[in-house]
Amino acid sequence: MSPPNRPQRSSPRGYVILYGATSGPVPPFELTRLAAFGSAYVARPSLSHFIGTRAELLDRAAAVFALAAEGALDAAVTGRYALDDIAEAHRRLGDRSRVGKLVLTIGSLTIERSTP
Repeated sequence: MSPPNRPQRSSPRGYVILYGATSGPVPPFELTRLAAFGSAYVARPSLSHFIGTRAELLDRAAAVFALAAEGALDAAVTGRYALDDIAEAHRRLGDRSRVGKLVLTIGSLTIERSTP
């Protein structure tokens, strides 16, 4: 996501957050442009700064799994692909034409992969 192109989706004093790097580096942008969108904040978080120890990883994972068990997480499945269609699934991940989960089925085994 390039913040100058998308901050209008943020509320005043909202956050514009860049995570993941699947599409390459974010091009330079002038931070003062964010003022026009209501004093938005911009952040580039890194997982290693939020999970510094194994104990913290286990605590955070337990919290996520508890939310999943409660049905509080929405994991939108936007595509299902058989093993024979793996090239199409890979293309969908690469061109970002799907946002959400892509599910790959290999016989009775199912593998899920999220796109940002």
